[in-house]
Amino acid sequence: MPLEEILKTNARFLAENRPEPQPHEPRKHWAVVSCMDFRLSDFLERAIGVRRGDAIMIRNAGNTRTPTDSSVIRSLLAGVLLFDIREVLVIGHTRCGMRMDVANALDRMKTLGIPREALGVHDVREWLGIIPDESENVRQVVQAIAASPFIPKTIAIYGFVIDVETGGLAYIAGRLAPGELPPTQKNSGIAGANKAPFVPAPGLPSR
Repeated sequence: MPLEEILKTNARFLAENRPEPQPHEPRKHWAVVSCMDFRLSDFLERAIGVRRGDAIMIRNAGNTRTPTDSSVIRSLLAGVLLFDIREVLVIGHTRCGMRMDVANALDRMKTLGIPREALGVHDVREWLGIIPDESENVRQVVQAIAASPFIPKTIAIYGFVIDVETGGLAYIAGRLAPGELPPTQKNSGIAGANKAPFVPAPGLPSR
């Protein structure tokens, strides 16, 4: 039974671990915006060198920001106000399930007894946050965060795609810190992720 398993696991954890003092602010002053995908659990943190207490983690389906969902911006603003966040990492991933077909999504909703009318006037693609492409989605989210009046212009923003098999990172776009240059193509951890040199997203202001 899931409930029994959860409680037994927690009891073992308490028996085997002592409470550890934690910092009042994340040590790296990072906010990481990523996907809820189960393949990233623990894997993403290890791939970017994040331990408990290092960063705040913000996850949703597809690491998206949609016209009907401002939770990413809200959470980032809270992080800036409460935890002195200075850098934002937007990390999409290969083989993202949110590249789903709209018709299939609607069919699945119908099968589960969820009426189309539940979405009201909203387009299913926008409401669910269905993405056209992992790299393009990261670019759009970076641009949306950079353009938000709630995110200080002093915050550096870095957009990546992580390979869910190897953990390799490909830099996509960002608002870089002063003096930073985009990595060259050879720095990409994903073979063939981009054919063109990596450049900051067009139109983003410099920090």
